[in-house]
Amino acid sequence: MKKIYFSAIVLWLMAACQPSIRKDSVENTSILENINRGTFKVYADKNSAYLLNQLSDVFTGNFPEARIDATYLEERDVIDAILKDSVRIILLQRELGEKDLEKIQKVYDTKPIQSTFAYDAVVLAKGAGQKGIVLDYVKLQENLKKGGQSFVTLDAYTNLYVLVLRMLGVQSGDKSISTVSSLEELAKVLDKDSSKTAILPFALVSDEDDPAAKDVRKMFSWPGLSMVQEGKADTIYPSQSSIFTKEWPLVKTYTFLYCNVERKNGYGFVQFAHSTKAAKMILKAGLVPYKMPDRRIQLDV
Repeated sequence: MKKIYFSAIVLWLMAACQPSIRKDSVENTSILENINRGTFKVYADKNSAYLLNQLSDVFTGNFPEARIDATYLEERDVIDAILKDSVRIILLQRELGEKDLEKIQKVYDTKPIQSTFAYDAVVLAKGAGQKGIVLDYVKLQENLKKGGQSFVTLDAYTNLYVLVLRMLGVQSGDKSISTVSSLEELAKVLDKDSSKTAILPFALVSDEDDPAAKDVRKMFSWPGLSMVQEGKADTIYPSQSSIFTKEWPLVKTYTFLYCNVERKNGYGFVQFAHSTKAAKMILKAGLVPYKMPDRRIQLDV
């Protein structure tokens, strides 16, 4: 009789617990499934399209029920959008300063979070015939602070000059820069006037597997920078390695900023940008992930 009572109690407990376990399991599964489902809205600096488009393709390839709705604007318009609550996730090519962060915090009554996941850089170019040129970094800084008459870029990359001035802490002075409409025109300007230096994004030439990037690399020469680091004089050239270590001084970031974002509204995409898969994609694109992916090496013992 005791055995019968014991068995009945066990069966009753199993029946009582099972619905609760099943309910929790369904809820947890639903959370995992829904975090990367639906359309996620992101406003981004128009110059980040190169990387964001590739990142979106990889993300949606892994999560077919997700879609990234990216709107590309000028940086100021992107920041205004989050201030007006038009969007909750934005992508910029720099980290915002305290003044901008305070404005966003007042709107949402919550501190915004910045999340850098990749690095690019500003590089310098000369005419294709000017091989082996090394520029003195201190003199370069002085020339940049004086004004942009010696510098030239494409119409699409004028923001890079503003970024460089911001890196150097230039608040006032002549911030103009000469612009041309195409790389072919830029090459002609630099070939004609050896005193001019072009300002371009590293991403333009960094993908070694891209035929277009290879063609651009041949159109120009790419000076190094002579500078003193930790008391030692050295010449630094732009590369994934020197950008990751910050030895190359003109580094810019790809940074998500978000505020009051629920998981179902795209937080999973921000998390994915820091994943190993995303890091490998960033490396393949010729840029630098915030965290380098591990390399597995098989040792035969």
